Amino acid sequence: VADIVDRGLGLERWREGGSSMLAKREKVVREFLDKISKPNPKPVKPRVEKRYPPIYLPGDCLAVELSDGSFGAVIVLACDDRHETEGFDIVALLEWHSAERPPLELFEQGLLIRPDEDGRLIPVVRKCYARSHKKMQSKLHQIGQVSRHKTKDINQATRFMGRWEEVISDLEHYYGLRS
Repeated sequence: VADIVDRGLGLERWREGGSSMLAKREKVVREFLDKISKPNPKPVKPRVEKRYPPIYLPGDCLAVELSDGSFGAVIVLACDDRHETEGFDIVALLEWHSAERPPLELFEQGLLIRPDEDGRLIPVVRKCYARSHKKMQSKLHQIGQVSRHKTKDINQATRFMGRWEEVISDLEHYYGLRS
């Protein structure tokens, strides 16, 4: 930039306006060069994005506390940690609604929820943002883990992306706790 200012490049249009216009423009350009030659007295720190890695591991078995105090069940099928700031847990919603937490054997069976009475399909597999987990962690209880080969047969192609709250609301809707 200093070389451009010293050589007077880019001032042709200002020369056409006369010596007074050229002098004003040269003054502005010199002031600009002085300004950028000095360190910024009030630099703004670049915002550093917080990294949210996936919360669970494939095969983790979760009891989900529902609004009426009963429990549903969710199994972690996979984790997606490819995004630079956002990790995801890919979970499947299982058939379980009871006052008791689901037993580990239930997760080994892998019975997925089915369409509700009206034929509406509740998302069976959901990709959950890791950043939304903290708000819901008191309602998610890890029961244990099943080996990965038990979960590989569940089709992960029909995924819905969303927050962990939506897993709970999907289960509550499925069991008639929400309309």
